[in-house]
Amino acid sequence: MAGFVIEGEVTAGMLVRLPFKEKVMMTAAIDHIQFVRRPDGDVVCLCIRCATPEEVTLWEALKIKDRTVEIIKAV
Repeated sequence: MAGFVIEGEVTAGMLVRLPFKEKVMMTAAIDHIQFVRRPDGDVVCLCIRCATPEEVTLWEALKIKDRTVEIIKAV
């Protein structure tokens, strides 16, 4: 996932919380972070490690675009 940090700091090991359906959240651990320099600013890429090809397909099917996601500390 790539985008801009609106508030706070994001580090590897934190969790991304994505609303999947109205009352269902999907959570994934951030494996590592990369940065991409663009003319409109540096983009933060939150990298999530997938264990299987099916998991990659699921993330692609979510079509996460133009959404604000919540990042939380792992417990």
